[in-house]
Amino acid sequence: MDKPIVVGYGRSPESDSALRWAVAAAELHRTPLEVLHVLEWPVTTQPGDVDWITPQQRLEIKSDLEAAVAQAAGTALPVTVVDGPIAAVLCQRSAQSRLVVMGTHDSGLFPGSLLGSRALTVAVHAACPVVVVRGEQSGNKLPIVVGIDGSPQAQRAAQFAFSEAHARQCDVIAIRAWHPQPDPTEELQTAERHELREALRDAHSAFPDVAYSLRAVAGKPAKVLVEASGQAQLVVTGSRGMDTFEGLVLGSVGLRLLHHAHCPVAIVR
Repeated sequence: MDKPIVVGYGRSPESDSALRWAVAAAELHRTPLEVLHVLEWPVTTQPGDVDWITPQQRLEIKSDLEAAVAQAAGTALPVTVVDGPIAAVLCQRSAQSRLVVMGTHDSGLFPGSLLGSRALTVAVHAACPVVVVRGEQSGNKLPIVVGIDGSPQAQRAAQFAFSEAHARQCDVIAIRAWHPQPDPTEELQTAERHELREALRDAHSAFPDVAYSLRAVAGKPAKVLVEASGQAQLVVTGSRGMDTFEGLVLGSVGLRLLHHAHCPVAIVR
């Protein structure tokens, strides 16, 4: 059986957006979808303590969630309700998943800052790609933007971007940005474009029907990608690229995109 797409759901506008994105992705890829709601343990609850909530309360929660999901998605879907620390449950689930999808800030599932701390934890530690849904771009023919920096994660990001573009029948825009120099030479720009094209070789060989364009530009990578996300249906980056400060698991570009992109963001490990 194919690995499922798992979407964290928690009854909020952000969660509804993530749900709709995940439903569409599952249909495109013809893969199972699991709608997951995590009941986070109270502080005083110990692992394995099943008595903190009654069976009847569980049934009522599940029923309410499935009604909310049906309204948001426009179709009836089962909801899996489990207990535990939210981020830990989703990270554990990711080991058997094709993709984990979540909203940016969810008062029910991912409470916290502008980008919920639990959502950020999952984006950093999940074993599969993670999509954090920001906004809802209406144009399904908008391109997919992928940031390329020469790292191994960027190679996998390119594969993910081309796979999604193949399913969505849209183009890919591959961007390689470098910090501005006082006098960038034509030779430098040519070398950067060559590196960018080489980084896409395997992904394009796997999906030769996908049209793509190259942008090798002088500028801060995070700023360039955030700007490009304004005209994209998805922006893809590796979990840890050449911009990463030592000790960080998620690069500064990925962090900036998760907080400021204008469209959904895919983090690929």
